[in-house]
Amino acid sequence: MSYSTVRDEIKNQLEAVTGIGKVFSREPYTTNMDDFLALYADRDTQIVKITWFLLDRVQEPKTGSYVANDAENLLQESERHEFWKIISHYGHKDDDENPSEYPFQEWCATIEDKFRFLQNLNGLCEDSMPLQRTYCSLGKLGNMLCHRAEWSLELIFKVENPALET
Repeated sequence: MSYSTVRDEIKNQLEAVTGIGKVFSREPYTTNMDDFLALYADRDTQIVKITWFLLDRVQEPKTGSYVANDAENLLQESERHEFWKIISHYGHKDDDENPSEYPFQEWCATIEDKFRFLQNLNGLCEDSMPLQRTYCSLGKLGNMLCHRAEWSLELIFKVENPALET
């Protein structure tokens, strides 16, 4: 499956999450505060809500099924594991009665729910694992303090050996 096809489907899935805010298939960057708010803040709530993602790493485990062909063992198929990193920021509000931590955690759960039972990324891969939250804390986005969450999305693809095609 092509990189752009998978990337576009991940973006479609993220954009379908209610209240996600803005979604980018790259890390956006700006240094001007007006541009920062225009780029990162939700149009309706003016709360910073932004998510971007990238292909983090690829692995092909050293396992697979082999077939004997002309006295040689040829790898018949293998698995390609892609790990996509999803990074989200949510504006921080320090308030004893209504801190931003509460809606931020609900927001994270909504994102995780979207991918929990997606199974095969709508037919684009063999298996799509639930999101694994690898980081959740406060951090800076530009000069603003924000909640930050990171997830790993594992996609598994079956790869057939083209040398064995007849």
